[in-house]
Amino acid sequence: MIQKGSKRASEEKVRVIISLEKGASLEDARRDLAEGGLEIENAVSGPIPFVSGAISIDGVSRVAALPAVKKVEQDSEIHAL
Repeated sequence: MIQKGSKRASEEKVRVIISLEKGASLEDARRDLAEGGLEIENAVSGPIPFVSGAISIDGVSRVAALPAVKKVEQDSEIHAL
């Protein structure tokens, strides 16, 4: 989880995955997220629509409050054992 009280600088960019609410318009969500400061890298429609990209730590709470946003999670690499 990304918290505002993070030890990182508030303008530092973090990579995030944003899950969208069921029935949300992907195009409208992309526009609103970009206006909220998200640098969009990928957007996927389908049964579980999501958008990924980078945003400042301060911007996370701004995009999390958008009506189309269900959840914001930090994106990270996964390594096989």
